Amino acid sequence: SRERELEDDLTFASTPLLLSLKVLLLLAPQKGYKIIFGDVSTAFLHAELKSSDVIHVRPPKEYYGGMDIVWELLRPLYGLRTSLKDWQDYFAEVLRMLGGRRLKSEPNVYVFDYGGKKNYVMVYVDDLVILGDSPDELFAEIAKKVLLKRTGELKDGETTKFPGRRLR
Repeated sequence: SRERELEDDLTFASTPLLLSLKVLLLLAPQKGYKIIFGDVSTAFLHAELKSSDVIHVRPPKEYYGGMDIVWELLRPLYGLRTSLKDWQDYFAEVLRMLGGRRLKSEPNVYVFDYGGKKNYVMVYVDDLVILGDSPDELFAEIAKKVLLKRTGELKDGETTKFPGRRLR
């Protein structure tokens, strides 16, 4: 039904294709790119709820001595239907403001091309793969906008994990 389609537009968030990750990882050694990984801590709390969303929750009573308190949320929480979509929209805007261009063929990959240096960011919910000529600089710029921690680097002959995948 049309109502269900509209609801899906509000709650659906895409994830990258495994093929896209493989292509980026094959491109890296050909171009001499460095590959680093990052994780956005408390990702959903960076985004704001859409102005049309009014969500009330009751905190555990033991925090307020049994008083009946109700909170009105300003930011998404893990478990809300729209949290992932709100986060994805917010982070896409952050990357766009930093000069990233979203690929039409893969909306979870962003290209940064400035000063003759090219970098790519692949986003999987709150996990990032950043590769290119200067991924450390780009990582630092993203870290100014969101709470980002470095989780690793992929070097020749080493193995690492990226959401559910072993990478070598």
